[in-house]
Amino acid sequence: MPNKKYVLISNFELVTTVIVRGVPRIVSFKNGSRVAGTRGFFSTGSEELQKALEKSGGFGRVYRLEALPDSQEATAPAKATADDSLTHDKTVTSRNKAIAYLQSNFGSAFSSTDSIDGMKQEAREKYGIVFDNWD
Repeated sequence: MPNKKYVLISNFELVTTVIVRGVPRIVSFKNGSRVAGTRGFFSTGSEELQKALEKSGGFGRVYRLEALPDSQEATAPAKATADDSLTHDKTVTSRNKAIAYLQSNFGSAFSSTDSIDGMKQEAREKYGIVFDNWD
């Protein structure tokens, strides 16, 4: 399934949830700017997440689907992988930011002494989150 880009209609940033296969998934619309006049956006190649976003009450009221360029629609879809249903977050860049993010969004009880690998694994397996910029 090709990536689809969803753009906020009037907001610059938004964090919301949608239900995918009975599991709440966090969706973060980011990179909006009052100064530049750009709206926040979220993109995904996950067909399940796309369907959930388009069935959500916010679709058409809070965010909309941005038209895809013809060249992108014409490309062959990539093979589906287990990673397609994961939410990728690029804002978390450290252990402390990951702890704050998981506590704020999921009520997780991590501490700064917990194993980094264990935190990443639990975020991925239990919450469907991958922190792309945290090495």
